[in-house]
Amino acid sequence: MSDALEMAFASATQTPVLTVILRSAGLADGAIAFVQGYYDIEATLEDGITQVLFEASGAAIDWPKAGVEGAEDLNIKLENVSQRARREIKAAKQHYRATGESVQIELRQYLPSDYSAPAGGIYKALVTDTTVDRNVASIKGSFHLMIDITYPKKRYYSREYLGLKYV
Repeated sequence: MSDALEMAFASATQTPVLTVILRSAGLADGAIAFVQGYYDIEATLEDGITQVLFEASGAAIDWPKAGVEGAEDLNIKLENVSQRARREIKAAKQHYRATGESVQIELRQYLPSDYSAPAGGIYKALVTDTTVDRNVASIKGSFHLMIDITYPKKRYYSREYLGLKYV
């Protein structure tokens, strides 16, 4: 956790603001951005240049549960009163079926006193499941499994590393 977030939690004067960006070529503008709160905010991304308008939403964000499986799921619920979430998810699904390109979730935290850069890390996940009803759009994202990745990726072969021999 970053120093700014640790100070915010320790002092209890500033509650971090959670923001969500859904990215896919199938979405209306290529991305939609929501903030967990009552007011729209304009914040700068980690590159220090790109400004994004995060729309106010009654978003509920469930952080991944700790586990030993290696798979962690991020659950986001967005209000769907305007039916915008339903239309966007439907368009993203159609794009996925046509191209195989997944929807990506990006989760950032900002401090209310400083929207010039995220406070802490950026969490990225791929959308694995969606459920939409009249009031709520539920989006489930999953981080990549680390279990089946070979380590180390660099292989040491005797033809490349002289003096190394197999026993």
